Amino acid sequence: MTLIKCKACGAKISNKAKTCPACGESAAKKTSFVTWGVLLIIVLIVYGGSRSESTSSTNSSEPPELSTQQQADIKTLAKERAQRSIEIELTVKAERSVSEMMKDPDSTKFKNVFFNNTKAGGDVVCGNFDSKNSLGAYSGYKRFISNGKTTFIEGQDTNIADIWTKICLKEKQQPQTTL
Repeated sequence: MTLIKCKACGAKISNKAKTCPACGESAAKKTSFVTWGVLLIIVLIVYGGSRSESTSSTNSSEPPELSTQQQADIKTLAKERAQRSIEIELTVKAERSVSEMMKDPDSTKFKNVFFNNTKAGGDVVCGNFDSKNSLGAYSGYKRFISNGKTTFIEGQDTNIADIWTKICLKEKQQPQTTL
């Protein structure tokens, strides 16, 4: 531990102190060389990127023409990305819904979570979760099904086995990893 002078009152304080005990002034820390280096790299990237964009926009005044196949590919890719965005959003809502129902929401862990579009249930998220109970111990993984608004949890809903079979097993498309 090294003692340094407070810049506000001149009292000697520890170099690890966040505030001066004498005057309460915040002890400013020196910015490291690594921080300055990272900042310099970011500035150069942003400056270099903006220059290349400005020079490329001045060189071509007309947008490139796309073939019919390229346009179709772009539309297909846009639809796939939109669908993936819907899946991610619903998965986040479902996991949040399950977590909020737990005694310790921050302790909730998920596995085998996947999105499924079914005739019987529409867009749903199925998976397993574990969370700490009142005693602070994990109680073991249980199944859940959620559409972001309604959530069924194994142990709380008596007919989850039937719903799981209809919605999560029969029409399961492809497993997706937790976000």
